[in-house]
Amino acid sequence: MKMTSSAIPGFWMFVVVASTAVVGAGELPAQLQKRAEQGDLSCQLELAERYYLGDGFPRDSAKSAHWFQKAADQGSAKAQCNLGVLYKAGEGVPQNQAKAVDLMRQAAQQGHAQAQYNLGIYYVRGEGVPVDYGQ
Repeated sequence: MKMTSSAIPGFWMFVVVASTAVVGAGELPAQLQKRAEQGDLSCQLELAERYYLGDGFPRDSAKSAHWFQKAADQGSAKAQCNLGVLYKAGEGVPQNQAKAVDLMRQAAQQGHAQAQYNLGIYYVRGEGVPVDYGQ
């Protein structure tokens, strides 16, 4: 598992990237792209992660956000959490606290531990939501 961070003043959030090796070692990035475009959720996640890290592709946060969005639209909690981190930091997408909270909430409701943690931090710090220690 590889973790990369986006620095947010006063606190760190991580985009968690655990390569699923959906595409075999001999397959070309073009095949990964094709399968992602055909709606393969695992390929969309892998492509988003590779663009974020610059693994086999030039590092491109906007393309990473695009593919995380595609996967999030299919209900992937991991994609929702990672896309929320990008919206919180304004990395590859315009900074949008409300969107970050919404995505984090969707992922947290599916039991995604990192999203639950991030959402808790938002409530403690009043970032995009009113301060609410009960949440």
